[in-house]
Amino acid sequence: MLKEISRGLKLTKSLRELHSDFPPNGLAIFLSIAKQEGASSTELVERLNMPKATVSRNLRMLSDLLAPRKEGMKLVYLEHDPDDYRVRRAYLTPKGKEFLASLIKALE
Repeated sequence: MLKEISRGLKLTKSLRELHSDFPPNGLAIFLSIAKQEGASSTELVERLNMPKATVSRNLRMLSDLLAPRKEGMKLVYLEHDPDDYRVRRAYLTPKGKEFLASLIKALE
């Protein structure tokens, strides 16, 4: 049990190093994208059983711009679907891949 607690503490340290108030929903969305890149917000809503507004807000936070004058975390980027321009799909950025590696290391 102490091993698991130690892993949990390492994980929280990795989260705090990136953002002091990293939200749990943001982590769930980030990990879901890491598991299967190219997910749309609708797919994330269904996969994670979260409200669409929660997914949209957290995708903005995880991407490059949270708001017009407020930077996001730059862990994911959103790209328009070539078959349906209304749909944007989420992929990990190089920074997002580094962050994922730090999370995995924290859980070892």
